[in-house]
Amino acid sequence: MSVTKRGKIWETTNSLWIIWSFICALNYVGFFWIGIRARQKKWIFTGVVYFIILFIFPMVGFRLSGDNGFIGGMVALIYLAGYIVCIVHSFRVRNEYLIRREALLDSFNANKDKYRDKIRDQYADLRQPETVGIQTISSNKIQLERYLANNQSTPFFREKIGCIIERLGIIDSSFSKIDSIIKNRFCPTGLSYGTFAAPVEALKDYAINSSGNLIARMNVFNEKVYSDRIDEFMKSNRNKEAEDYLEVMQQYKDFAEKALAALDDAILRLDRLTLELSKLSEADIEKAQNIMNSLDEAIQNTQLYK
Repeated sequence: MSVTKRGKIWETTNSLWIIWSFICALNYVGFFWIGIRARQKKWIFTGVVYFIILFIFPMVGFRLSGDNGFIGGMVALIYLAGYIVCIVHSFRVRNEYLIRREALLDSFNANKDKYRDKIRDQYADLRQPETVGIQTISSNKIQLERYLANNQSTPFFREKIGCIIERLGIIDSSFSKIDSIIKNRFCPTGLSYGTFAAPVEALKDYAINSSGNLIARMNVFNEKVYSDRIDEFMKSNRNKEAEDYLEVMQQYKDFAEKALAALDDAILRLDRLTLELSKLSEADIEKAQNIMNSLDEAIQNTQLYK
């Protein structure tokens, strides 16, 4: 019958220390082992006692006995008694050791999980940019949509951001189409594939970064605060301060217009590349036409053979 929840195999492997009790002059090692493994000083102390009785005492006793057979016999008898007691003692503490060892491991695993969660929490902020914080065209599009939903912007910014969201959707779809065309036309391990795929991938990164920069700036720029401050300065005839705020707001407007123009240019380049890649199939059309002509000739020859 098992004394722990870990089963017979675990209990057997963790009871092999008893073998030390049968080895002469090393009988005490098992108690040192379980004392350290179970963190019990009493078993370490027991190991010290058996070390004295079964190692130090016989060595000193036999040397002092000399030719005196009686003393030598007494020493041997005490050693034999200690040898037997050590074996019996080992079997008696086995169950307690297994229970203590199991409890210690359970506690260690619980603490390990606690420390693992604690360390995971400590590094959560460092790990976030590598997982959740990865920018894609779709994620940038969603962030801009969320910005429009949560912020009251002027018609200018709402129009520009709405156009940029639309362009990002077009670009995302265009990248999927052109990537499919390149993979169908060229071997992924060939040089031709890299010639077309590399600039397309670079253009995708550019679209992601440009829209990401716009998101970062719009999250920092609070248009309502700027508008309120400009109105406040204008009413109090503080024209210089109002002009400073207007200048900064205009820079945000210029950046939004430039981002939209850059995305329009990217769409145009992708459309041109898609068109040129599709022209590569014209040779296949001509080849198919030649095959059709050959089939027509074969049909005519068949009729002649008849």
